[in-house]
Amino acid sequence: MSVIIYTGSDETTFERLNRVMQIVFPGRSVDTCTTLEGLVKKLCRPGFKSDVTIAVLVAADRSEVDAFIDRADVFEDVRIILVLPDAEQETISKGHLLRPRFLTYVDADFTDLAAVLAKMLAAERDCPKGEHTDVVWKAAQDGEKHFNA
Repeated sequence: MSVIIYTGSDETTFERLNRVMQIVFPGRSVDTCTTLEGLVKKLCRPGFKSDVTIAVLVAADRSEVDAFIDRADVFEDVRIILVLPDAEQETISKGHLLRPRFLTYVDADFTDLAAVLAKMLAAERDCPKGEHTDVVWKAAQDGEKHFNA
């Protein structure tokens, strides 16, 4: 299981996301892409997509959101965390076409992104696919207040 990050040429956002990855994913390398073509090639390489479960996509502008939408087929079976360039209604509407698991903005502090990513990775690590719901249901039945789900 792995994470891939697309930041385009935005070095500042890349550095901020890299710090988040080091906190959430300590000691592990994270695949990064700075071009959409490179991202598409990685995701289309045989066997790579089956290992990539989460893609963090940073859109520098609306045209990049449009480019993601144009290649939406590449992101099938990949959970997306989408970082939008602004909070304009049109941008948000376009972003939702990608069906992201989490949506945030480039000017956010990425604290929420880190929390969501940690939870997604914990769920993947702790539970084989399909059993996550069973863990949540059992914990609720047992009345536990704190559990890793």
